[in-house]
Amino acid sequence: MRRRQFIERLGLGGAVAALGAGAAHGADVLGWVDVPPKGSAWASTVQPQPVRGSARSWWSADPGVGHRLALTFDDGPTEQFTAHVLDLLAAASVPATFFVIGALAERHPDLVRRAHDAGHEIGNHSYDHISAAVTDAESVRAGVLRGSDVVEKLIGARPRWFRPPRGEITSATLLAVREAGLDLALWSVHRGDAPDDDSAGVARHLQTAQHPGAVVDLHDGIGRSGWIGSPDEQLIIRRRAEVTAVPAVLPRWKDDGYTLSTLSDLIGAR
Repeated sequence: MRRRQFIERLGLGGAVAALGAGAAHGADVLGWVDVPPKGSAWASTVQPQPVRGSARSWWSADPGVGHRLALTFDDGPTEQFTAHVLDLLAAASVPATFFVIGALAERHPDLVRRAHDAGHEIGNHSYDHISAAVTDAESVRAGVLRGSDVVEKLIGARPRWFRPPRGEITSATLLAVREAGLDLALWSVHRGDAPDDDSAGVARHLQTAQHPGAVVDLHDGIGRSGWIGSPDEQLIIRRRAEVTAVPAVLPRWKDDGYTLSTLSDLIGAR
């Protein structure tokens, strides 16, 4: 995957986004762009807007929380992975936070409800999983708001968290999450640089990359290919390696003294 750092933080109307404690822990993995943003879309989403205020972003919790971390999953729910991930978490008695794509949640509502009923947290990963860097500001807004609407319809409560597709944050993203009353959820640990099919490599990385207050980002979905066109076979291989690593990683984290929680439990009240 061709990657370059996208951006670390943007403010609303010139005000820097208010970062959560320990935010710097994840700055090096914040956001990556696979395709160059189109000039017109970039201008419409990044140009500062004439507003005041701030948005809250969290890469991780304050290290003072001790040996605690949050395990999160993006891009679901999908028939390929979500049920299996829920089985793995149930077997280990581990809670997690699922950032669901609204369009997929509408197609697999039972999986969202199953995750919620099992005690997992449900977050908003936009309705359509379109990068904020390559679309217009109104589309970003609609994707955020509609994603929250879908979650509320399925579980009876609006989500606290929004995780932007690809971790890309623009001014339009910050305006939308503020309007929706959401906090931004990023991450400080991901799958690492193991080859797509190397589940053992993913596990080795995850077993040593954790830190007090870590927010771990894995996937139970395959992006937009989960409902548009044919499923991305290479992405399925990559996601399968992540999911396969989970049973090996959970006991190692516990042996190292870590307690796993939902993101809200890790970060605490607003």
